[in-house]
Amino acid sequence: MNTITPSLVSNADDHHNINLAMTIVKRSDIPSITSVTVDGEEHNLGIVKDFRKDPVLASFLPEIPQRTSFSWVRLLKGETLAVHSHPTSSLIIVCDGEGYCTGDISGSLEAGAIVVVPPNCLHGFCGAGNNGFWALSIQTESLGLYENIASPRVSFDSEQHKDLNHIDLLMKAHEFFMQDYQKNDFFLLLKSDEIKNNIVLERFLDHLQYFSSRFQDILRCRVANAKQEIEIKLALDHLEEEKDHDTNFAKLRGNPELKNISQELIETANWFEESMKVLSESEKIVLMHFVLEGSGQLAHAKVSKVVQDMPVSAHFALHEEEDEEHFFMGVEALKTIPDLNIEKLLTILITGWSKLNQLCTAMAKGAYT
Repeated sequence: MNTITPSLVSNADDHHNINLAMTIVKRSDIPSITSVTVDGEEHNLGIVKDFRKDPVLASFLPEIPQRTSFSWVRLLKGETLAVHSHPTSSLIIVCDGEGYCTGDISGSLEAGAIVVVPPNCLHGFCGAGNNGFWALSIQTESLGLYENIASPRVSFDSEQHKDLNHIDLLMKAHEFFMQDYQKNDFFLLLKSDEIKNNIVLERFLDHLQYFSSRFQDILRCRVANAKQEIEIKLALDHLEEEKDHDTNFAKLRGNPELKNISQELIETANWFEESMKVLSESEKIVLMHFVLEGSGQLAHAKVSKVVQDMPVSAHFALHEEEDEEHFFMGVEALKTIPDLNIEKLLTILITGWSKLNQLCTAMAKGAYT
């Protein structure tokens, strides 16, 4: 904290910052909050830096006639703030980086974007781009959302939103992510002249073949961890329809030896597989049928055009037809599950799409190694 030029503030000022010297407060000077516990459950916040936790800023901000609260908020790439609501209106001003917002609305965020959040609106965020984002969170009434850490003014309970059509809310958010996904490096490569280079194309197909195999692992892991009869049937039906797709893909390519597969692709595939061990059935449906099959619907159609004169084109033509069916298989399955927790479903949708974008970026970059 660096004090510049001491100066007195006029006593006529309505603020309570009497005798405050002109000061620079660094973001790093403000204490951080990284999680909050609501109703006995801990929720990740990324980083929240409430201005009133710094004594200089606290003395400067007015209490009357209208109390204003400011916080720095930070989410790293792929880090999620779960969908939530609060009784206080809020402004989120993105100052640096990129992210996603979803809930009652869905959209991409970049520096300069302002998210206007009226009271009790459902919203959540995820960091994107290379480094996530920094934003200012501003409330102009009562306490800041996390000013009293023992009693945060947020709700992660979706009960108040039970009147919403949860499937429609998910579909709306999913449509945004499907559009946003088409900006991925994966599609930029397919549109470029570089994909016409045989070496680049074969390396690209190596990475697609690797994930085709890992997709089978994800499916088998889902089956192995299914607990209820309906869940088991859905997982087995999906696995049966995907049977031998990976080995047929490899045969059409002459069973090449896969070398130098991107480490980020491997790690992201691992994340999807591990998620099948810990998520609820409804969350698995969103991750498997919305994110993986939904993205495949777009990706396979684009790759099919690039490889249309190659033997492997049959693999992508098949998936182009089946991926849409598998997406709606998940939609119909969700309709049979009572008491859906929309907060958790939107959160895994945001997180899943962030991971999927990382995975496909890794495939595109892997084509050049």
